[in-house]
Amino acid sequence: MSFDVWGTLLRGNPDYKVRRVACVATALGTDPEASGRALDDADDALDGATLRTGTQYGVAERLAHAAGALGVPGPDDAAFAALEARLAAEFRRHPPTPTEPDLLATLARLRSAGLRLAVVSNTGFVPGREVHRALVRLGLRVDHQIFSDEVGFAKPSPRVFARLATVAACRPAGIVHVGDNEWADVAGAAGAGLGALWYRPGHPTDEGILGRLADLPDHPMVTGRHRVS
Repeated sequence: MSFDVWGTLLRGNPDYKVRRVACVATALGTDPEASGRALDDADDALDGATLRTGTQYGVAERLAHAAGALGVPGPDDAAFAALEARLAAEFRRHPPTPTEPDLLATLARLRSAGLRLAVVSNTGFVPGREVHRALVRLGLRVDHQIFSDEVGFAKPSPRVFARLATVAACRPAGIVHVGDNEWADVAGAAGAGLGALWYRPGHPTDEGILGRLADLPDHPMVTGRHRVS
């Protein structure tokens, strides 16, 4: 069983986003309000490009995009390293939270049913190593982790899901991927031969849509042919 992270397992902390803007504004010497707009534009543009091409865009690319929009030069190598360290520290101070209050119990039920658990996540300003630490701090134990900044490409590229199948030593059809993005998670996983469930909180759970993660242990796609062996 594979999960997207952001919007599926974890919900970002709004306070972190505020601090991210402040850190970038300080590093670039720009107005915080304008910096916030530039960062939002960078996320929108580069996340959209990722959905079209499967290209990974991390901190450096997003910061360069924002700096260009603000008409200022990006930080030098030393300043960039210091900014990355500050952003990581702020992320730890303002951690994400589980999307559902009973998430730990849901994952425990899946594991008790004999399923191995994985995360397959695109990353942006928060690198995979920090996402991993957040999962550990929250007690969300998984067996395999695929982060786009660590493998060099991103969902919906089939290479991401192929990497998971290789790492897990499991055929793609034996994996079910759950995510909240219809293109990156659902179409991407299905295109790579995995089972796919679209996580849409508040919607009724049916064959292809998951309204609650808590419904997973009893979902036919989990209990039937897509069970991980």
